[in-house]
Amino acid sequence: MSEDYEVRYWTKQFGVTKDELARAVTKAGPRSAAVAHALGKTLE
Repeated sequence: MSEDYEVRYWTKQFGVTKDELARAVTKAGPRSAAVAHALGKTLE
C-alpha cells in the first residue's frame, strides 16, 4: 500500500477502490492471493 504504482495495479486488477484494497490488505495481509480471497476475487 506504500507504492502508488502497486496500488494502481491491484485496484485495477481486482476492480476495487483504494479504500477497499486497503481494508482487504489490513484484514488478509500483503500476499496477493490472500487479498484476492478477502475481496472475493480470483487472480487471473
